Amino acid sequence: MLAGRHHYHLMPHHPPEQALQLHTDVTHAIQRRDGDGARQAMVGVMEQGFAEMKSMWGRTAEPGGG
Repeated sequence: MLAGRHHYHLMPHHPPEQALQLHTDVTHAIQRRDGDGARQAMVGVMEQGFAEMKSMWGRTAEPGGG
């Protein structure tokens, strides 16, 4: 998803503070060897990314829809 957003110029110039915090949370959980915490934070990253991209999917085919 990140590569696609970059390729199609869909990355914001200044990421939302929440996105930066979620990525930081993933990193810290990995450093602590907290797999559950890292997974939970990464799910947050993905949910935020999907929410941001959802408006585009209405204009094209749904992801994974073939």
